[in-house]
Amino acid sequence: MPTATDFDAAARDLDAAVERLQSFTWGLVRTVDPAAMSGSSLTALVDRSVETLLTETAAAGTHCALLATLCRQRAEICRRYDSLWVGYESRIAEFHRIAAMASPGEYVGSPPMPPSPPAPWVDRS
Repeated sequence: MPTATDFDAAARDLDAAVERLQSFTWGLVRTVDPAAMSGSSLTALVDRSVETLLTETAAAGTHCALLATLCRQRAEICRRYDSLWVGYESRIAEFHRIAAMASPGEYVGSPPMPPSPPAPWVDRS
């Protein structure tokens, strides 16, 4: 399962994809010179093609940005889960220390339980 580091890397990759899509869009807008196509029978075709490409590219950029946000949110959830495990490991070490110092038959309580993952896709880093 992906860890916080994996989600952070995916978010960075998606952010880079958004930048590449934006660069492509601006490059496309600069490449097609409407004046060069005016009066041509291709004008309508070029206009429709450019409009479609711009619309689809913008939609893809929006989706990539949303996925990047989701990845950052999931990375944060993974980090909080890691933090819970650090606390658990500290408590279990303390429990074992107390149990080792206890007299035979002395009740030391129950050991702490490990934290449950907050979602099926969460794993420790």
